[in-house]
Amino acid sequence: GPGAPWVSVNLIQSEPTWSLSRGCVWETTLQVYNTGEVEARNVNLRLELVDIESGAIRDSMDIFAGTIPGGESKIVRAELDGDCINEYTLKATPILI
Repeated sequence: GPGAPWVSVNLIQSEPTWSLSRGCVWETTLQVYNTGEVEARNVNLRLELVDIESGAIRDSMDIFAGTIPGGESKIVRAELDGDCINEYTLKATPILI
């Protein structure tokens, strides 16, 4: 990703679920890999829930993944606001701060 060429993200799961407090949310689970040999510090992910039809960003958030040692991975989870009718794709961009 930008500023983090040795950090990659794999989407494990992204699906809508109903929350009494928030309505429909998209639960996402991502695996963040450090493919480099040295630790990656202060890894953040910029997540965007993108409407497949219109290309509009429905919701976005930054999530802190922390330090990931070289050759290791970490699981991160997030909830993004969507609705249960539309089809979405998730864009995840790793950023080092």
